Amino acid sequence: MASEPFPLGVASGDPAHDSVVLWTHVPGPATVHWELAHDEAFRLLVQHGEVTTNPSAVHVTVDRLAPDRWYFYRFTTGGVTSRVGRTRTLPAPGADTRHLRFAIASCQAWAGGPYPAYRDMARQDLDFVIHLGDYIYETADGSLAEFRRLHALYKSSADLRDAHARFPFFTTWDDHEVLNDWAADHKPSPDGRPFAERRANAFQAYYEHLPMRTAPVGEDWPIYRRFRWGRLAEFSVLDTRQYRDVQGRGDGLINPPGEDVFDPARTMTGPAQETWLLEGLRRSRAHWNVIAQQTILARFDYDPGPDRAYNLDQWDGYPAARQRIIDAIVRYRPRNPVILAGDWHSHWVNDILANFDDPASAVIASEFAGTSISSGIGWDAAVRQALPANPHVKLYNGTYRGYLICDVTRDRWQSTLQVVINEDVHTLAVFEVQDGTPGAQQLTADNTTPP
Repeated sequence: MASEPFPLGVASGDPAHDSVVLWTHVPGPATVHWELAHDEAFRLLVQHGEVTTNPSAVHVTVDRLAPDRWYFYRFTTGGVTSRVGRTRTLPAPGADTRHLRFAIASCQAWAGGPYPAYRDMARQDLDFVIHLGDYIYETADGSLAEFRRLHALYKSSADLRDAHARFPFFTTWDDHEVLNDWAADHKPSPDGRPFAERRANAFQAYYEHLPMRTAPVGEDWPIYRRFRWGRLAEFSVLDTRQYRDVQGRGDGLINPPGEDVFDPARTMTGPAQETWLLEGLRRSRAHWNVIAQQTILARFDYDPGPDRAYNLDQWDGYPAARQRIIDAIVRYRPRNPVILAGDWHSHWVNDILANFDDPASAVIASEFAGTSISSGIGWDAAVRQALPANPHVKLYNGTYRGYLICDVTRDRWQSTLQVVINEDVHTLAVFEVQDGTPGAQQLTADNTTPP
């Protein structure tokens, strides 16, 4: 663990072009001094101040910053100074930005082992990290004390703390931050407490342990948001848990799915978030338009024969809602749409089709799903046997843990699939999407196959 009184390290998140959130956590109530500087030695101080923890967390939103530049920050309490963190602001709105490099992380079960993926990530030259959920894995106990214990346990990883100290994070949850496969308020808490109480406890602990701009109000917390990297890229970060309809006929593999699954009123995002997303696609003038969310958007039929079997916890359980997104992309033609996903503990590269009922229909977007940081996979064989029935899947690999690096210019998007083998990180494959041409193509390179 990091030395007292900052055992959970430091972090920053939710940067804007003129501000960023700084975070740390100290045991018990305290007055904490913070500093932000242009240099790591803090000779060129930009801003400083004092805050009181609430109850142990420190969240400082630093405003009036210059766009598109790096800063250094640190905290002091009781005469002890924290490690130095590094953060940055986004480019100014409308800036003619030409390059972006970031990472995608998800699914970091503590039981899955150490975090060499974060160790490698912290060595990379990145602008930020997007975490797409399953930051912790819940237990049956839904108390606030238990959720706080879990977040502190996960932050005991030096590799995770290093990644947080080096880059700003955008974070959103999936299910395990609250309860496996939860949907709105439809799932009972295994410890018998009201689910609303469990959700409020999970949200509060999540806020206390991450650099979030806003705080929950009980069991309600809108965290979907949008940010822009100048004119180069626009990101819509979704919440596909808090507002969704309950899974149809349960959340496992159903063969075939019931008629309720195809109800056009069913939603993964809730009506307000869906309208916000589709309107953003209509209005965007960005060069790359990114939907960063939790589960695989592409259809995947687990039955290799003539019947159908879907994972109804993913977008396959909400096909009408998925089609509304696809139809909006076709209708509004936002430039270069890219879907990012986590959740399924495996690397995927998928073509998003205009109509998944017609395999010959147009490719309208590319999807990259990153494998888990550490969480294991029990469905690899089921996916592999069904791959021939899903030709829009360009790559699948469930063997390795790891993460995803995305390198973006005006001319192309490159996704590098990083995998962990014996605690070393290797490149599994590199895929590229050319400007104006939906569909990812694998690049030929000497390092695309791990040893």
